[in-house]
Amino acid sequence: METIWLAYIVAALAASAFFVLVGWRSRVSMEAGIARSAAWLSHPADAPASESEAGDPAEAIRAALERHHGLIREQCARVEIAAEAGLCVRARGDVLADMVAELLALGVRAGAGGHFLFTASRHAGRVDISLSDDCPTDHDGLRRSQARTLEQQVALQGGSLEIVTQPGQGTTMTIRLASAAEMAPRAAAPTPVVTAANQSAPAAQLL
Repeated sequence: METIWLAYIVAALAASAFFVLVGWRSRVSMEAGIARSAAWLSHPADAPASESEAGDPAEAIRAALERHHGLIREQCARVEIAAEAGLCVRARGDVLADMVAELLALGVRAGAGGHFLFTASRHAGRVDISLSDDCPTDHDGLRRSQARTLEQQVALQGGSLEIVTQPGQGTTMTIRLASAAEMAPRAAAPTPVVTAANQSAPAAQLL
């Protein structure tokens, strides 16, 4: 009889320990999930950045060229940069880089063999990041439909996307974002030109 009671007691203790362990692990997982949710709510990926997290348009343009050098070569496009030094916008660097890369991809895919000019300039409290091309087109409807996702991303940062087409001349797409605190200008760098006239041509040149 004592052996049976002892077995019951051991089993009860083991069951209690098991439920305590399961409850502790569930509580830890729940607290971790709450912490992740609180972090996302306090700073979601698409939320506008604070001044300390502001992005550099010139760096974003360079990153876009590196990301899409294969596409530029495939489309036999030529891309030049004319960006002011020291610009700073209210968008996190990684988010800005993604938007600028998407802007470049939209333009290059729509204008095979075209000549593109990437610019970044300051205008009365905002910064304009523009991609202009010389690819003739009669309307901008297709480009606008393709840019809807980008337009939404820019809007989440408090900015706007403008697309202007000059019939028979080309198209200019502009991301407009609020300017953040000015950054110290860096030393002037050579203007990078990405060209892909043919398969044997280099993917990038520094002039």
